[in-house]
Amino acid sequence: MGIETLGTSLFLIDYSDKNKLFAYRKADLNEDSGRFEVADNTDPTAIDLNINPKIAANFKKYSKTYILCELDLYNSNYELHKGTEKLPVAIQKSRFSTPQEIIYKLRSSGLYIVQPNYNVLILTNPAKNGSVQGLYVDIKNDTYLIDSQHNYRLRSYNYTLKKYSFDSMDSLYKYSYKVAEPENGQNPFYLTSQESLAKYSTDVSSIISADLNNVVRAEILKRLKNHTSKADLYSQNLKLLRSYLNDLDENEWTDDLAKKFHCDVDKINEVYEEIFQNAEYLAAGNDEDMANLKYTIKNNESIRQVAINEIEDEWKKQNDSKAKQLEKLTKDISSLSTNKTELTKQIEELTAKKEKLESQQQLADDVEAKVKERIEKARKNAADFIAEMAFNQAATPKINSVSHPYHLAISPFSPIKFNVDPQTAPVETTNAKDVYNALKNTLEPMINNHSLLSELTAYLYVLHNQNRPLLLIGDDALDIAQLAALLLTGQPATQIECTGNFSAAVCQELQNIESPVIVLNNLIGSAWLSHINSLVHLPNKWLILTESFTDDLNLAPLGLYNFAAPIFTDVFELQSSKLSVTPAIDQSAHFYQFNYPPLADLKGINKSMRNHIEEETAWITKVLNGRDAYLPLFGYIYASGKKHLLSKLLNKIDTPTAHHLIKFQELD
Repeated sequence: MGIETLGTSLFLIDYSDKNKLFAYRKADLNEDSGRFEVADNTDPTAIDLNINPKIAANFKKYSKTYILCELDLYNSNYELHKGTEKLPVAIQKSRFSTPQEIIYKLRSSGLYIVQPNYNVLILTNPAKNGSVQGLYVDIKNDTYLIDSQHNYRLRSYNYTLKKYSFDSMDSLYKYSYKVAEPENGQNPFYLTSQESLAKYSTDVSSIISADLNNVVRAEILKRLKNHTSKADLYSQNLKLLRSYLNDLDENEWTDDLAKKFHCDVDKINEVYEEIFQNAEYLAAGNDEDMANLKYTIKNNESIRQVAINEIEDEWKKQNDSKAKQLEKLTKDISSLSTNKTELTKQIEELTAKKEKLESQQQLADDVEAKVKERIEKARKNAADFIAEMAFNQAATPKINSVSHPYHLAISPFSPIKFNVDPQTAPVETTNAKDVYNALKNTLEPMINNHSLLSELTAYLYVLHNQNRPLLLIGDDALDIAQLAALLLTGQPATQIECTGNFSAAVCQELQNIESPVIVLNNLIGSAWLSHINSLVHLPNKWLILTESFTDDLNLAPLGLYNFAAPIFTDVFELQSSKLSVTPAIDQSAHFYQFNYPPLADLKGINKSMRNHIEEETAWITKVLNGRDAYLPLFGYIYASGKKHLLSKLLNKIDTPTAHHLIKFQELD
């Protein structure tokens, strides 16, 4: 006997008894009318899904959930047609008057979804004539959960939502089916299907759900990248930018964009014209304000100095720790208008610095390259700088790096809080305790808190032993990274600035670096971040990520901490010191895997991060001979922004280290 399809019905899946799996037939969907009809009592209402194991395995995940699915009659048995199941649409009222208000809520603080197990139609408040509008939201693909209170926010790549209109609430409910909560049989709500919505809605359209300025700007940048790729380069120089602006045919692509996002083409043209005009003025550098400003700064020494001082004071107010970077930036700007005597003096200073560093043979090549680069930068025309600013609204300080001959920007080894004097030959050992003691003895003059000193030492040791990447955040991030590299490998780390685009050529050059330790500075916010999986798997390299400012973590996805263990360096209050370094090269085997005990009260964070905390805490405790360790707990939870959970956990621990971490968090 063949398969007879009986049509689509609404089922409640029940797997509360783990030995039984039933689908309870609640209503049938009339595909012609779009209405739900109560299931006939003569038809099967409870279908045993355990008869076919393949079908049972597919429907267990829907336990205590209503689904729409086709019903088949096969060999006298009723079965759910695997592959036809889909979520119904839950109808949710709201207090908002317009669809735009609903979108704003979904984009900002998030919207409470009453029935998060289904796709949802969010309704506006009825108008005076009783009509309502509804936005259809695919709960899985359009939104993401932002907290434990069922609050959802639209995903960044969502640009449009489907909008339905109805004459009244009654006309909407007429094509829906009233159900109760599967858990308790109470709290009734209405379900319908997406196909039914299309049948009985008086108007079906799409509404844009993103900021129009961002949409147009993203389209322009996308087309700019395509434009430059035709010449096998990606540059923002002045000539190329003007070429792009002249060749861009807005009539064609703005019409396409209006159709794609169902909005008025005049609005898109208005946004485009504003962006185009600003970019054109900046690229040409010939608008009246720019001309007056350039003339005044060039010909009036006192005004030029006032401008430089104002920029410096403003940056210092924002962040004192950036003062040194600001000083370098202002020197670079002022050097464009210096005379021959000032340029000669700068060259002499850089040459003297080069001669001073020649005693460190391993860095001589980098220093020489830096001098040459600075001289070349001073001679370049200001046009490159103006072109670069065309699509950036504010200048950011740049680190003076030594350029790799090809793709990498390598910064010199220049510690701030320690001097190595002397550095003796490395000692190889298979005794893990020897490596731990050597690392701790070297760090001891710089960290007064002995408990945190022991924890940091053990943490650096086990991460290096397991070749697990770490993320150092704070003013002392680069100093700690270089100390760890010197003490554990006998060589300074190679410091790379994450600038420009990431490519296969960049990846190959990273693999060719001789140093066993690579420090990537300012990865967050760069184009390299999306290639984190390739970076952490560089063969025979220990990867250390550094970020100078805690605020930069606001740009980091939580998934970053699956790849790198976060450590906040400001906790240790690093002291300046002159160090005698004897590297201890660890030849011991990697830690063997062992069962580690779960930590209490970690239900507020995701499973992956909880596993990292428990595993790394167990490693550190093992190195410290059973002493408690708190750095993994503090680092991961503080980085994830769950400070209320961190305070709750630390307040339960009555130790000096816990008190110190609580004080650090309160000062932040």
